Amino acid sequence: MKKKPLTKIQHQTLEFIKEFFKKNGYMPSLSDIGKKFKIVSTSSASERLQTLIKKGYIKRTHLPRDIEIL
Repeated sequence: MKKKPLTKIQHQTLEFIKEFFKKNGYMPSLSDIGKKFKIVSTSSASERLQTLIKKGYIKRTHLPRDIEIL
């Protein structure tokens, strides 16, 4: 399945997730994502992840920090 193209901010979010994992050895929380992009609401950070899921770039379960890069 071909992945849909990302917007600039979606690409930046995906790259942040990859770099965070590379640096820390675990995936970022919604709060970590929010801090990086100056997002006050964790639901807004969650929406960013949902978009990456829909476009085929990541998978998630409902466990904290459970993000898988595809």
